Amino acid sequence: MLIMTLFMGLVFIFHALSVILLAFFVETTAFVLLSKVIDFSAVGVLVLGLAFLRKKLN
Repeated sequence: MLIMTLFMGLVFIFHALSVILLAFFVETTAFVLLSKVIDFSAVGVLVLGLAFLRKKLN
């Protein structure tokens, strides 16, 4: 169970850092579009990663 919590924390950290860094390098419209791509990819990584971890742990 701890490994799943650590995985979710790592995904959250990488998601937050990527959005913050993106804000410094692109203009407003591009930021909105790219941040949504990052949001949806983070959700995908979470779902697939947690499914993989659950399968490995059982």
